[in-house]
Parts: sequence; C-alpha cells; structure tokens
Amino acid sequence: MRLSRSGWLAATGMALRPAVAPWALRPAAAVIVAAAAVCAIGIPLGRPDLVAVCLFGTACAAVLADRTGTRAICATSLLWQALGACAGIALGSLTHGPIGSVVLAGAVGAFSGPLGRLGRAGAGAGLMAIIGVAFAAFGGSALSWYQQCLCYLAGTAAIAVADLGPWPWRPRDVRRAAVVEVFRACAAVFESAGSRAAPTARSGLVAASQRARKVVFGPRLRWRRRPVPYEDVWRRAADAALQAAAATVDRQARPAEAAQMRIWADALQNGDRIDWPTAEPVDVAPPAELRARAVVGRGAWADGIRIGWCMALATAVTLLLHDPGHALWIPLTVSVLVRPEYGTVFVRVVNRLAGTLAGGALAAALLLVLGSGPPVAAAAAIAIGFSVAAAPKSYALSVIGVTCGALMSASIATADPVVPLVRVGDTLIGAAIAVVFGFVLWPGRGAPDPSQGLRAAVTASADYLRAVTTGTDVAAASEQAYTAAGNAIDLSRAALLEPPPVGALARRSLARSLAVKSIVDEITALRRHGGDSTAAVLRGRLANIENESTAGGE
Repeated sequence: MRLSRSGWLAATGMALRPAVAPWALRPAAAVIVAAAAVCAIGIPLGRPDLVAVCLFGTACAAVLADRTGTRAICATSLLWQALGACAGIALGSLTHGPIGSVVLAGAVGAFSGPLGRLGRAGAGAGLMAIIGVAFAAFGGSALSWYQQCLCYLAGTAAIAVADLGPWPWRPRDVRRAAVVEVFRACAAVFESAGSRAAPTARSGLVAASQRARKVVFGPRLRWRRRPVPYEDVWRRAADAALQAAAATVDRQARPAEAAQMRIWADALQNGDRIDWPTAEPVDVAPPAELRARAVVGRGAWADGIRIGWCMALATAVTLLLHDPGHALWIPLTVSVLVRPEYGTVFVRVVNRLAGTLAGGALAAALLLVLGSGPPVAAAAAIAIGFSVAAAPKSYALSVIGVTCGALMSASIATADPVVPLVRVGDTLIGAAIAVVFGFVLWPGRGAPDPSQGLRAAVTASADYLRAVTTGTDVAAASEQAYTAAGNAIDLSRAALLEPPPVGALARRSLARSLAVKSIVDEITALRRHGGDSTAAVLRGRLANIENESTAGGE
C-alpha cells in the first residue's frame, strides 16, 4: 500500500503527539541534584575531562533507569546498563584500525539484539554496549579505558543515590499502590461493561494488571523462594480481574461489584483491615522469569542482524567522513534509532530528528551566551533533568534534554558553539542510515508485525487450555500464555503509531489481543472450576480469533 503525502504527515503528527501522562518532576529534580553534585565535585579539581565522562554516565543512567517499580527493579536496570557501557568502552578502547572498529560495532550490535529480548534491563545493557563502543572509539577522551569506566560508574552511582536513597520524594510502598490501581481498574470495567467506554476500561485493566505483576514480583532469581510482599493481595486483585473480564464478555454492567472494588481499593490504600471472601482466589501464575529461549528465537537474531548491519555502516561512514576523535554522534544516533524495544524506526526517527534539531539549536544558543565553565555545567545538569521529566510525555522532548545536556557537558572546558550545529548534521546522516538500511531496505521494513504476536498468543493460549484440560505441565503453559498475550498487546500498541497500513492493522490486532488476554484469564479460572463445556467454548473463541486474523483481518 502506497502512502500519500497526507498519510505521511498524519503518521508524523501521531508520532510526535505527546502522551497523556504526567511529567516526571520528582525524578527529574533528583537527577538535577545528582548531576549538579557531579559538577560541583569535579570542576574544582580542574579536570573537566573527568566531569564530561561522569556527566555522560549520569545522563545515560538517568534516561535508562526503570522508575516504574520497586528499588530492586530500578537497581537492576542501573546495574545492567552500567555493565553494558563498561563492556562496550573496554572493547572499543582495545580495538584498533578501521576494519576492527567496523567489525566490532557490527558484532556488538548483533549481540545486543537478542539481549534486548530479556526485558528492559537487557535492552538497556545492549544499547549501552553499543554506545560504549562508539564512545570509546569516537568520544575523543584522553582517558584510558578503565578511567572512562570508573568515571561512567561514578556518574551512574550519583543517579543510584538519587533514585534508591530513602528520600522524601520517592513513592512509598509501590507494590501496594500497583495493586490498588488494579482494583480501581476493575471497578471501571464493571461500571462500563456493555458501553462504549468498555474497550478503554478493559485496556486500562490489562495495563494495570501487567504493571502490578511486574512490581509485586520484580526481578527474582529462580533459586530464591522467599515470600513476596503483597503476593496474596495481588492474587485477590488477579481474581477480581478475572471477574471483570467475565463482565466484559457478558456485556452487563455490575455496579455492586464496582462499588466493592472501590471499597477494597480505599481500604488497601489506607492500610485498613480487609475482610476478604472465604473462597480462595484463583491460583494465577506469577510472571515468567528470564529464560534462555527468549534470546534464541528467529526474531531476536533478526533484530541483532539489523542492528549490527546498521551499526557497522554507521561506523564505516563515520571513519570516512570525520576525524575519529569527534564523530560520536552518527553511531550514537543510529544506535538509539534502530532499537525495536524502544519503538519502531519510523517513530524513533521522527522524534529523534525533531528533538536533536531543537536540542542542538538550544545548546548552540546557550553556549554563545554562557561560554564555558560552571554556568555550562549547571545548564547541562538542568537539561539532563528535563529529559527525565519529559520522558513519560514525549520522546522528542526527552531527546531535546539529552542532546542539549550531552553537547553542553562536552563544552564545559572550552565553549564551541559550532559543535552543536555539526551534531545536527551528524544526526541527519545517522537518521538517513537508520531509515534507508534499517527501515526501507530491510525486509518488512523493520516494522512491528502485530499479527505475528497475535498468532503466538493464540497458539500459547490453546496450549494452555490443552494443559488445563489434561492436567499436564500446567504451570509452564500458564507462564507462556500470559507472556505471549502480554507481548501481543505490547506489539500492537507499538504498531499503532506506524504509517498505514500497519497502524490500521494494529488497531484490529490490539482488540483481538485483548480478547485473547481475557480468554487466558478465563482458562485460569477454569483450572479451579472445571467444565468441559466451558473449555469447548473457549476453544471455539480462540479458533474464531485465529480464523479472523488469517482470513484477511490482519
């Protein structure tokens, strides 16, 4: 399907539209304090080169830190990205010659693709490994590789102190808050069942349930079997979500159940004692832990080949066009654009270009006024904080802060207002490489295939239903079904912002993926209640969804 000019403009506008989400002001304030502390400690030492690398680590850690859950989740994300960055810096510093640099960039990029399938922490590690290689090869730092690693770790440590410390701006008891949101989402579903607001409420319940599963269980090692705080309450919330899904299927509003959900939510939020029903909740399986099979699939290595191919080209172009000491921005641009975990190439390119152009122009103007020294360091800290504050709203706005902060941190010692303008040109080159070789010429254009995730979810759900009816390997099948259904929903949502026809297909795929998630919930309820007739009905609904998706619906 050929896309018209108006279609491209509409898709671009959709990609740049800010999300309906609050600004992350508290984390941003903490990040500004951490970056300012790095500058306050480093500048009096007379070593702006150390401050620049530390601020680089602060900026990367601030952007990649996962603040959506517990301290353990945040600490895991910080640790993984720091390990990836240090590994990349070490490898990039030990490689010499243009051929070695190109091969290394391609190899690390190829490895980072499967690594991204391990979740947000793995994606951060893979991204920072690529950026670390480029930073060591083209960052122009006179420090040795281990000094750069130590400075990067110092910048990460500053963010860790700001994000993990017992500060008053940190939200308290995030596990309880996540479960409370599930009960409130259940109330919305019970009230809206059968109305036009039902799909939106159901989507909100799925999102709240997924977040609660992540927050309550968090990163867990397989051999640790200690009790999980709020696990019992989470199971009550999961049972309520099953009942709400049934209300959606019946298309019948249930105001009494909605009122009960709000009573439980308020009591849980206030810490009051709750008299739960005597019946035990359904034994819903917790989230699957990281498994090796996540990185051995065809899609994972296809991502790796695409990333490695683009990074090798970006490194080759960098060596041909620039002095290696001042050419970080081209591979940096490509590394953040061709990352399937963070969105599609089209959406990332549009936001990256808009943010870099605005951030580069802002940095150039500020450097003309401020010159160099402590004022520039302070402005860089504020820019890094702004990138964190804007992250929930818009990637383009976040890129403005990252770009401005990175360019100004490199000019703490000597002001160079021409560099931001040069970096804007580097961004255009990097974006062209990502678009041409990672989007246009790549099979399938690297766009998310919502039908692929839907088919996998249907297959996993059918296997789960078969396991429940036969009583064999139920736990493993449950984990696979819930994981596949969640991936299908996430893939469809990511594809919504793609240009037609992908975006239009994603809307239909999202509705079917939500239906599959409801079926998975009902299969879980079947584990306790049983019933051959119910199993046959669920089997038929799965078959209908599969037939619709293969008969031209996708």
